[in-house]
Amino acid sequence: MSRTMTTTKIADLYGGGYTGELMKQRFRDTYGHPRPKVERVIQKRHARGRNLVGPDNIYRYEEHEWKVPLGLLYYWHNPLRRHQVVVHHPWRATWISPKTGRRLRKEFSSLPHAIHFVATLAQYVDPHASVIARHPYDIIPQLRGKLPREHDGHMFYWCPMCVTARLFYAVSPERTFWVLKKVWSNEKQRYQWLDRRIRLLACKHCGCTNANAAFRRSNQPWEKRKFKQGARRARRRRR
Repeated sequence: MSRTMTTTKIADLYGGGYTGELMKQRFRDTYGHPRPKVERVIQKRHARGRNLVGPDNIYRYEEHEWKVPLGLLYYWHNPLRRHQVVVHHPWRATWISPKTGRRLRKEFSSLPHAIHFVATLAQYVDPHASVIARHPYDIIPQLRGKLPREHDGHMFYWCPMCVTARLFYAVSPERTFWVLKKVWSNEKQRYQWLDRRIRLLACKHCGCTNANAAFRRSNQPWEKRKFKQGARRARRRRR
C-alpha cells in the first residue's frame, strides 16, 4: 500500500459483505479490526477541514458559511470508531427537495465531505439541511444532564443519529412500548428505575426513535457519585 492514498484508492478498500459496504477482509486482522496503516490513513482523512471551523462553530469555505452542531463538532475532533472505519459510508447528508417536498439523502465516506456538501449546496435549498450519522452516538459531556429540555413549549431530546438536540414527534398510528425509566423518588430522595409504558417517538430528520438504546442512555437523568480512594466498586443501593 502506498504512503499516500487518494479517494479512489480508499474506495478500493471496501466492497465486502452482502451490500459491498464493508471493508475487504484482506485489510482487516483476524478480529475484524482494520490494519494499523489503513486505520491511520482513514483517521487522518477524518481530521481534514477542522481548521475551517472558527471559535463560533461556523464552517467557512470561500463565501459559504454553515454552523456545525456542537455534538457533530465534538465527534469531528475525536477519532472515528471501529464500526465507522470498516464501513464505506458512515455519514449522510439529508435535506428536503423544494420541488417534490420529499426528504432526500446522500451518503458520504467521511464527515468533512458531508459538512462541505451541506455548507456549499444543501443549505441553499433547505435551511434545515443537516449531517446525520449512520451509527448512533451518545450525548456529549457538555450536554449531559441538560437534555431533554423544554423550549418554547416544545421538548428537545438528544438525537443519536443527528448528533444534536432535536424535536421528536409521536408516530402515527400510535405505538407504545415498555422501558425501564429513571424516575426521581421523593420518598427515597434518589432516582430509581421503574417499568413504564411510553409512546413511540421519532425524529423527522433521521428517523431515529426513542426506542434506540443510545437515545435511552443519553436522555436519562445523569447523577454524580463520589468514591473513596482505593474503592474498587460502588456500594449497591438498597431498594
